[in-house]
Amino acid sequence: MGNAWFNVGVNSLTWQIEIKTGIAGTLEGFEVEISSAGINLSAGELWVIRTVGNSTAGIRGEYVAPPGTPPYPQPLYLNGPGCFADCGWRIGFNTYMLTGPSGPHLTLTGICPGPVTLSFTGATPLANLAVLHGPAGSFIKNSSPCLGLALAISNPSLGGFVPMNANGAGALSFNAPPGACGRTVQGVDLTSCLPSNPIVL
Repeated sequence: MGNAWFNVGVNSLTWQIEIKTGIAGTLEGFEVEISSAGINLSAGELWVIRTVGNSTAGIRGEYVAPPGTPPYPQPLYLNGPGCFADCGWRIGFNTYMLTGPSGPHLTLTGICPGPVTLSFTGATPLANLAVLHGPAGSFIKNSSPCLGLALAISNPSLGGFVPMNANGAGALSFNAPPGACGRTVQGVDLTSCLPSNPIVL
């Protein structure tokens, strides 16, 4: 059950818990399901869970007084750099990874409205990638091709196609109008039928 209690119910306290990835894959969740975010991680990669209080809760963790060894090496931070107190404090999470094939990774360069570039990596080499956009939400395709495709967009619209190169990478640059700002964008690899992570313009 843990021998320490951390106050995550005060909005001035920002806890950051460093996590080390055990196996490569797409992060499915850590106590909560987040697979729609499309977070792909490599084994050994470090990432952080950040909590900000809402005046309702606490969380149980572990404390081992120095020079003892905490149950896991990644430190706990409070409101910035430097491990919390004497560095013996820890909060642990069960994390879950999807280890099957992962979809393309999408990054956004630029600020809406204005010139932006959607960059895709990790797609099937030489595939075409469909770019879809719409309000954030959910959508499951109930017809071929890509039957069962799940998106983080409600009522998606086709924005265009992007050819991938021999490395499975490609990009689309355009001038985003004010009406596009706030819309969610995802790519779909038309060979594997795997979606990218969603981003918001």
